[in-house]
Amino acid sequence: MSTEPSGAPYQPDQTNMQGEHSLAEIIRGVGVMISPSLLLVLFAALSTVGMLSGWVFRRKVGPARLLRPLAIVGAVLPWVYAFVIRPWHLRWGATDEEINKALPGDELVPEPGIESTRAITVNAPVEEVWPWLAQIGQDQGGLYSYEWLENLAGCQMRNADRIHPEWQHRETGETVFLHPAYGPKVPPSSRAGRSCWRAVGHSPWSRSTRRTRGCSCARVRRGA
Repeated sequence: MSTEPSGAPYQPDQTNMQGEHSLAEIIRGVGVMISPSLLLVLFAALSTVGMLSGWVFRRKVGPARLLRPLAIVGAVLPWVYAFVIRPWHLRWGATDEEINKALPGDELVPEPGIESTRAITVNAPVEEVWPWLAQIGQDQGGLYSYEWLENLAGCQMRNADRIHPEWQHRETGETVFLHPAYGPKVPPSSRAGRSCWRAVGHSPWSRSTRRTRGCSCARVRRGA
């Protein structure tokens, strides 16, 4: 891929689109992505109100008794998520050294409001792993995830089951589509080789004869 450094500050553009898409298609995609979170927030909010108002502790008869344990779970869930699940999820698979280490691309968002670092070890050499990552994208090899769920959001995703030589090259500024109406651009880089993985994360790779270690850091600007 092209690795010529850019003189101007990098400004990620994530509004690229493949052709024309109706408002209904865009709403459908956004709805599938955020609806589960909104339902959980509503469940937690109603449960918290029930706890604070004392409704949960009043004597219940009939089916209403079944709502008491649900309300308690809903009121406790946000605290468990905030102090247990989220800290673990933000560093999924990463070591302390990987979390504290400066990774390629960190300079694009030097003072993030939110930062997550995740890592994984693949039992294959980097020469075999990288070609699968290079062809990631809705319009190419897919995301190697749950097609049925992605297509429920209108992604029109189809995961590749082999390496495609024609999808092994990414240019700076090229869009890596996650949805036909959305995708981040490959950022400029002064680093050679496999830096285009930074379109969806920043990934240094450590090489051994049989295993590949991938570390991905996502940074979100303050106020974004």
